[in-house]
Amino acid sequence: MRIYLRGTSPDLAQGLLGLLVETRDAQPGEVWLISPWLRDVALPVRGHFASVFGGHREQVPLSEALARLARRHRLTVVIKPPAELVPLAQVGRLVELVEARARMLAEEEVQGYEAVAVALEALNREAAALAAEAARHAETLRMGRVLSAHGAELFFLDRLHAKLLWTPAGALLGSANFTAGGFGGNEEVMAEVTTHREKLLLAEAARELVRRAVHASRYDPSPALRRSGVTPQRLSRWRQLLAAEGCPAVAELLDSLASA
Repeated sequence: MRIYLRGTSPDLAQGLLGLLVETRDAQPGEVWLISPWLRDVALPVRGHFASVFGGHREQVPLSEALARLARRHRLTVVIKPPAELVPLAQVGRLVELVEARARMLAEEEVQGYEAVAVALEALNREAAALAAEAARHAETLRMGRVLSAHGAELFFLDRLHAKLLWTPAGALLGSANFTAGGFGGNEEVMAEVTTHREKLLLAEAARELVRRAVHASRYDPSPALRRSGVTPQRLSRWRQLLAAEGCPAVAELLDSLASA
């Protein structure tokens, strides 16, 4: 067993890339990536890893390393469902701000007043902050779509909190999400397991989580939308408004929820 921490040698990111490279040469089999959130982490290419990716690259995105594995192995990805990644309350507040800004701009007779300019600036700042916060988990769904396009099977699991990468070469598990924070900035502990018996137990745990999950093609967000009081019509209106008013990342996130 190997233990990885931030700031050790090798650190978490190097340990992750090492396992992915070793898996590339393993006999074809199952690979499970289970993480509530995903980011396209930049993994450091050093030493003998450089020859694997060609050229003089210093980093490789996690999505590329996983896409390479999907060519040889059956890759299954489990993440949180869209309904847990889209903060509908924040999006609703953002829509209110965008509508208020539009109404203010439409009132020609008040344009030019300093108080109006100050109010608009405040609205813009609050809307920008809300939009950034609302779109914080858009990358998780984007990563899921990218990996699906490369042949991965994508599943959604309610209340997911487990973090596990299982491959024929070994398993990596611990506290870190597969994000830049998890594999760079946060204080995390991850263990790499390579012993046969423990790998078998972790493989069964991965299968059980997949059994509890819903395939992305069968995911229905309607119950979550009803609980939030958001109708499909309102969701569609929000998407159109935010796309037109300069919040494309949030509109894209709502697209993912509507088309899930």
